[in-house]
Amino acid sequence: MAFFDKIPENLFSVLVSKNKHVYLDSLFIIFQAYNEEMLIKKDELVERLKSYLENSSFSPEEEEDGERPDDASLSALAHFILRKLEKTGWIYRDYSENFIEEIIYLHDYSIKILNTLYELQIDEVKDYGSYVHSAYNNLKNQDLERSEDAIFALREAYKRTKDLINELKSLLNNLRKYHQALYEKEEIRQILKEHFDEFRELIDERIYHPLKTLDSIPRYKTPIINILNSWLYDKEMMDLLVKSSVRRRIYKDEEEAVEKVTGMINEIVNIYYNIDVLLKEIDRKRAAYTRASVERMQYLLNVDMSLKGKIVEILKALPENEEIVKTVSEAVLLFPQSYIDENSLYTKKSERKLQDVKFSKIKEAEEEGVFEKEMESLKERLKSALTRKKVFEFFKKLLREKREVLSEDINLDGDEEFLMLILGIIMHDERGSFYDVAFEEKGSVSVNGYRIPRMKIKKKV
Repeated sequence: MAFFDKIPENLFSVLVSKNKHVYLDSLFIIFQAYNEEMLIKKDELVERLKSYLENSSFSPEEEEDGERPDDASLSALAHFILRKLEKTGWIYRDYSENFIEEIIYLHDYSIKILNTLYELQIDEVKDYGSYVHSAYNNLKNQDLERSEDAIFALREAYKRTKDLINELKSLLNNLRKYHQALYEKEEIRQILKEHFDEFRELIDERIYHPLKTLDSIPRYKTPIINILNSWLYDKEMMDLLVKSSVRRRIYKDEEEAVEKVTGMINEIVNIYYNIDVLLKEIDRKRAAYTRASVERMQYLLNVDMSLKGKIVEILKALPENEEIVKTVSEAVLLFPQSYIDENSLYTKKSERKLQDVKFSKIKEAEEEGVFEKEMESLKERLKSALTRKKVFEFFKKLLREKREVLSEDINLDGDEEFLMLILGIIMHDERGSFYDVAFEEKGSVSVNGYRIPRMKIKKKV
């Protein structure tokens, strides 16, 4: 059956109307009541909607279909919203056994859609360990009991494993999104804001950190594979899975049951066999994003990307050709401008054309110490570059004879040390780093005129 054969055609019309925010919040209120109550009584739901409407900016006069509430009271607006949601197919109503109280019901498709919308809104911390732990416990218990409920354990393990791999793929795609958006940033503060306010909070702390610190995947991966492989080659267990699934009408016949059961087992095993490849790609993509952030910042520190800087570069690139300058001047108001200074009376000598003559090579006397001076100059230039080694040296100096330092303990001597602090914070989880950075709380402190976040830098154990 096609998708729009299962849902009303105008189901999503309320979510694209001018009052879409009010309708979506109202649907979430109904969804919350659905999760909290056994039955959603209309009178109680109207009271919930009235409380919400007290602080909302609902404008029913802007409705495209011309419908209007009976009056401007909160009760009339709440009833109008319920009628609108019923008309578009989100809810339906029925009466209780005494035919007095009205009960509000959500359609099955409404529940699924609202569950997805609610998950998108709340941004919960992902618990990858629960997927693996649940799959292992279900399979382990049925491996010991060998009851007819084994088919439910297998189906639940399959669902949890698919949820796990989908969440990991979602994480990988999010990392790619941040990496691609990085090159659209034209200012250093934009990169820092994205890295610390968005990437660190939404990706690192909520998703990546739990994934790397909890060892559920490597701990349970091998036992899950061993249990399922043993089931696959155990005729008694396979017969139990197939016959119980047909008896419970999960599948229509044994032929379909064998195909589905074998397929689920093989897919779970293959996912856990290959999951390390996906985990390594996530690590690589995250490290690449961190490295690209540092490189982008270094580039912007050395290139004037302002409008003024771009115009200067364009003017520098214009060749000294009157025809080209004339052409450019037709599109842009461009004209030459001269001024008088102390060199204005200087007249450049005209160049002489050298005739074709043979020159005798004369051995030039090397000036004493020229090579040594050039080498010293090169060393000084290399010292001033913000290299990875120099950043780590700066952090070694910060942590000298200390296990940890707070923001208040840091002493910044100039712009270079401030930049090394920023780069070091971004690079703290790279391979070879000997320190960790933990942000204590929101807020910042002033250190020698530089504003830095409240944090704790400590040596790795």
